[in-house]
Amino acid sequence: MFKKSLLSLCIIFGFVVSASAMDKPEETNTFTVMAKATMNGFTFTSAGENEFGQLADLVSGKKFNEGLPGYEEGEFKPEKLRGWFDNQNLNRQGGEKKNLFHCYKVSHPEKGEVGFIHFGRMPTVVKYDPVKHAAIIEQFMTLGVSHKKNSDEGLVFENIERIENRGLAHMLPILSDGLSEDIAVGVLHAAYTFAQMIAGEGYTLPIEGTTPHQLIGLFAPEDPLLPFFEKAGFAITMNEGFVEFYPPKQRVMIHKPL
Repeated sequence: MFKKSLLSLCIIFGFVVSASAMDKPEETNTFTVMAKATMNGFTFTSAGENEFGQLADLVSGKKFNEGLPGYEEGEFKPEKLRGWFDNQNLNRQGGEKKNLFHCYKVSHPEKGEVGFIHFGRMPTVVKYDPVKHAAIIEQFMTLGVSHKKNSDEGLVFENIERIENRGLAHMLPILSDGLSEDIAVGVLHAAYTFAQMIAGEGYTLPIEGTTPHQLIGLFAPEDPLLPFFEKAGFAITMNEGFVEFYPPKQRVMIHKPL
């Protein structure tokens, strides 16, 4: 757990800004930058309206785009990315229930802007199919967020119970192609540290209001980021049953306790 005096985030007038700089909230076209923090040399800044064009250029030009928002059957569709950006990012920064689990632009003092990291939540205790989704339900239990009420019964929703108020934070990196291994591993480690920090400060996951217990991500087995995740200290779980979660796409889960 982080002590408040050691955090590089602090709340000022309802917004979160860099404690080292003590900046006032920065204005974009229509939104106020909600959060800014530097972790392990990487600066995370809430992605506002002004960043959408940069994100769209990055996503549409990715050499490997499996699992990225804005794609449908391998074809990039700007309107789909626009909907994702609004719902999973801007809407979480605005309104009464501001949430720090949203999309951040990431920069490095030497390499400049290196991409974006999106934080969200993975639904866990919901009505998954107890047969088709058995592998992912069991994985959630292995990660310590849920368990069976009756160990002798199956995986039906009525027999699955959340442990305390635990949930799973989800991370999706959208990084520039061609980053060196040191930078790629560094930004993933910094992203974990950032998630750990805001979880330790008591911020809950969007929608369900659960406590972040682990940080996970689901990726294609051939995703070029997987070796970097492993070097950044994440465990990697491969299970053929995960294919039923995004049929017919196989997925690999990266995870690390918060």
